[in-house]
Amino acid sequence: MSLKKNDLTGCNDSKQLTVRQRDDRYETIAAYEQQGKLLATTGRASSQEIDKRGIIKAIQLATLRGIYELLKKIYITKRRQWLLDSDLGEDILAVTLLDHLMKRKAVTTKLLREISGVPQSQVVFRGLIRDGNHTFGLDRALRRTVTTIIKGDEKNQLISAASIVAKVERDRQMCKLGKWYGPYLFHQHKGYATTKHRNLIKKN
Repeated sequence: MSLKKNDLTGCNDSKQLTVRQRDDRYETIAAYEQQGKLLATTGRASSQEIDKRGIIKAIQLATLRGIYELLKKIYITKRRQWLLDSDLGEDILAVTLLDHLMKRKAVTTKLLREISGVPQSQVVFRGLIRDGNHTFGLDRALRRTVTTIIKGDEKNQLISAASIVAKVERDRQMCKLGKWYGPYLFHQHKGYATTKHRNLIKKN
């Protein structure tokens, strides 16, 4: 998530909010994005990637994908036309570089390094802040500072807002999956290992 000055009062740890409160704050965040005041993206790793690579690597991969989508969104929504209209040689080169990079399908640490290495007038990416106390190797992968904040979703409004976006989008995806896999009642337990979820797995 990237942020200018916005009022994110009311954003708190997504787990401490009701569904309605999360949805309301999600819509507020979406409205800010429509107004060009902030940008938010999410990144995902599949269950197969978790099984194959482990949870730490999968979290790193999902984060890299989120960063990549954020940089693309910054570029598409904020910079591209301004750069094309400018007469600065390095900016035109940056447009060409980013056009090339955005055609790639695979998101790798090399890709992120190349994008974040574009002159600061094009892409501002100084570092990350994360909830918890684990960097998941992102500081080494991106060669950027990763600041960790224990209980960050309670202490930092950016982390709180990001947790709301992630939680709402994840839960909505689980509700969609619930329509495909009805007997598991994903729309109720959202895939968490509740007693009902475990019993339904045994039953079905």
